[in-house]
Amino acid sequence: MEFKPVVILLLSSYIAVASSSGSTLTARFINTSSAAVGMGCQMATLNLENPTNPSQTALSGPIDSNCEQNTVAAIGVVSPNQFFVSSKSVLKHAVLDGTEFQLHEVLGFNVSSNNSVFGVVRISDSIQLNNMAVSFVALSTRDGRGRVMAIACLGSEDVANVTHTYNFNSFGASDVKVVAINNKGTNDESLNLAVSVDTGISLLRYDTLLGFLEISFIDTSTKNNDGIAVQKDKGVILIASGGDGMIVVDYGSKSKLGQVSIPGWSGGVSLGTDGLAYVAADKGLYTVNIKTPSKPYLSWTCELLGSGLGWNVDVSQTSHVALLADTHEGLQIISVNNHHVMSHFGNGTQLACKSVTKKLVWWKILVITLSILLLISIVLCMVLNSQRRAKNKYTSTSLE
Repeated sequence: MEFKPVVILLLSSYIAVASSSGSTLTARFINTSSAAVGMGCQMATLNLENPTNPSQTALSGPIDSNCEQNTVAAIGVVSPNQFFVSSKSVLKHAVLDGTEFQLHEVLGFNVSSNNSVFGVVRISDSIQLNNMAVSFVALSTRDGRGRVMAIACLGSEDVANVTHTYNFNSFGASDVKVVAINNKGTNDESLNLAVSVDTGISLLRYDTLLGFLEISFIDTSTKNNDGIAVQKDKGVILIASGGDGMIVVDYGSKSKLGQVSIPGWSGGVSLGTDGLAYVAADKGLYTVNIKTPSKPYLSWTCELLGSGLGWNVDVSQTSHVALLADTHEGLQIISVNNHHVMSHFGNGTQLACKSVTKKLVWWKILVITLSILLLISIVLCMVLNSQRRAKNKYTSTSLE
């Protein structure tokens, strides 16, 4: 099935309604000044040159005929005018020409089969590999199986095909990110990938000819790992781990380094600057200091007053803006520098942070306070001892 909708902004009331209806489960930066966002069963692109006043630049038609049951679940950016977009029942290649999207079906899923059907959870942005733009798709079933697929996009031909798959028979897959590029020479590149699965991180190698090969597995002793981010300079993977908060693992030593508790379900995580990570959780956006990966801690929080649930987050390291997909409350656009909601797009309304807290962890305050008191005590003891010695010496001299 193929839809070729023509979208002309401000031409009809249909577009205004379509761009503000349905839940928002995902949003991705295309570049610093533009983004792609899921709006119900459609995908919109936004101009974010002024984040306080986002404007819609294009809107797709429904990505599937059953709009009520097929909310856009994942978007992967191939280029500024090409995307992979998926609901639970279909994966499509979206090509943008001005304000018009052409949607080409890559893969369909038989949703009537219920628990045994694979549904797309997340799609990675494309990376150039052996002269092809390759994206990776993480899929899961309700009965606990997972899959990773590689999709190659053949540039100007606007053709995308699934090239390889890798199955996990014992757990679902929620996210996939590139860890490293292995360059052996011209047209001989491979990738190391991190895949978030229920109980840990599966490290895979991907080659455009040979497909996927498992390298190793990092056990996190959890059951509901969700979105991930990779901090390459520190060699760590950040995991939004459902009800277990955020976990930090070292993919070199294959070990778990640290963990921080976050209220509710932690769904998505994105890397910022200055050693900060941003987690989308039920109540809003949580910022975690990861300068010391073995000792992560919450540095500030932005809990939102609304009916939405923080589902996914993407942060621009240049503009310091966070796109929080807040389900029923649409897209909340947040300044991570000034710690407030700047604007809103889509369903629901613009929300405010219930409480924005910059905090030094309580035990650090206690340690600093005790250290100061100890130092004062030492100084006082030294002074008193010095006075006693002087007095004793004076007394001894007088008796002689």
